[in-house]
Amino acid sequence: MRNFILVIIFILICLNMLAYCTLYSQNDTVDTIQNAIESDKINKKTWLNQNYMYGIDITKYPGDTEIFLHENKNYLAFIMFKATEGVSITDSYCTENISKAKNMDLICGAYHLFKCNEDPIEQAKSYLSIYKNLNSNDLPPIVKVDDDCINESINKYELQLKLLDFLDYIQKKTKHKTIIYTDLDFANKYLTDTIFAEYALWIGSFKEKNSPELPDAWRITLWTFWQKAFNYGKKASFIELDVFNGNYSKLQKFIKESRNR
Repeated sequence: MRNFILVIIFILICLNMLAYCTLYSQNDTVDTIQNAIESDKINKKTWLNQNYMYGIDITKYPGDTEIFLHENKNYLAFIMFKATEGVSITDSYCTENISKAKNMDLICGAYHLFKCNEDPIEQAKSYLSIYKNLNSNDLPPIVKVDDDCINESINKYELQLKLLDFLDYIQKKTKHKTIIYTDLDFANKYLTDTIFAEYALWIGSFKEKNSPELPDAWRITLWTFWQKAFNYGKKASFIELDVFNGNYSKLQKFIKESRNR
């Protein structure tokens, strides 16, 4: 009887330890992988099966960024570049940057900074002139909407209508569903219509948490990408760290399912 009780106690202890380890792994995965990437302590096979995939977002491509990519390319799944802004601003290096990233076998993405006081269709046309350099294995279109896109005279209903015009045009021309990049405060103030939850969310949040706080419109659908850190890496002052909410297989599935919707 005594041995039976000891066995039961042992089993309970093991179960508690397993539950603790599982919880710890789930909650700490993002930072654990980040630390592993920085210290180069995980191998490619382990990396592919992690709960989260890492990528970076850069608005410029200075020489030190290219060095950073070469040093970390085995632990980065994707990279996003700023492509266009408004109707007339284009990153002249974006096409070259995409080519360089593809040579490192990185999934690429290009985003547009939306300007509410400019024609949404003309903005979409400008963006697509750069987006055409991506292929079926790359990320779907991305539009960034935050405080940089607004002026004092705009109201949220006008902004929402213009943004929807942009999104609809992109989808008709590419057959791809656009990712919306925004932050919590902006989304809760301007992107309040639940129709925006039909679009994958790339949420910007630099708070030290295990997961980002979500805008009201995306409470049910959750986040797809998380811009987690600003000025990431010792050698790359223009790099921002991003996380995909899933492993490599889920990232590939997301890319495939974003098409022909």
